[in-house]
Amino acid sequence: MIRAIIDIGTNTAHILIADVLENRIHQILHKQRHYTFLGEGGLINISSAAIDRLMHALERFEVSIKENQCKHVRVLATEALRSASNGLMIQQTLVDQFGWPIQIISGQQEAGYIYHGANQSTDLSEGDSLIMDIGGGSVEFIHIKSGAISFQRSYPIGISRLYEHYHVSDPISQEEISHIITFLDSTLSEMWIELAKARQIKLVGCAGTFEVFLDKKEVDNINVAASHVSVKKVKKLWEEVRTKNVEERKLVKDIPKERIKYIVVAILLINYVTDHLGLSDFVVSKYALKEGGIIDSSLFLD
Repeated sequence: MIRAIIDIGTNTAHILIADVLENRIHQILHKQRHYTFLGEGGLINISSAAIDRLMHALERFEVSIKENQCKHVRVLATEALRSASNGLMIQQTLVDQFGWPIQIISGQQEAGYIYHGANQSTDLSEGDSLIMDIGGGSVEFIHIKSGAISFQRSYPIGISRLYEHYHVSDPISQEEISHIITFLDSTLSEMWIELAKARQIKLVGCAGTFEVFLDKKEVDNINVAASHVSVKKVKKLWEEVRTKNVEERKLVKDIPKERIKYIVVAILLINYVTDHLGLSDFVVSKYALKEGGIIDSSLFLD
């Protein structure tokens, strides 16, 4: 069955159109991403300009859906619409405009879909794995033990939130870096206590910022689902961006222009997690929420 799923995140909107067979992606037909920056200026209230950017993205997605003659469309919205005071209003506006079923899912549901996405791209059947999905409003962590979910949690530490609260100076100051690390230590303390029981953990970073560590060919090839990356790449990029202002960051190779604003806090976050886990490498999974959602037959009951 050919299905389309749209993921409305805090900074980006994605569409995936795929042929799904026996609860797995059989063939990817189309993928597209638009940067909407719904979280720009904070998530208390999504601005009219941001709503316009989202509407434009969905209009583009509507064209792709028609081109692929896809009749089964679902929309999942995450932290931005969960948190914003006008989230429900935006949801209704989109339903009225496009007619697609739109769900604002919980952090737990989001983490579950991310797990089912990553589980199609990399082997999670043995040992301990930690799936990490960095969004604009939240970051999801899913701990897997021998193929089964041990815990799945959503934390309000997305890169838009970190940027708006802490990244005031440009370049970022050492004091601001210290404040972020203190905040992360406090927010994630219980998770680190639980993970301390694991002997060795494989980190699986899902899409988004993690894709800056992939070669362009890996990013562009829709048949590549996952790749291994050395932590040395994280250290190198962190040293490159942490002392640069926004204009200087534009000159750093391989950072998409849309990620320039938030890249410092994003790499800080990845560096923080890989340091805590004592890793030398990790897996980047190009499969995440939308790949997990599209195989959920219960979503597509007409």
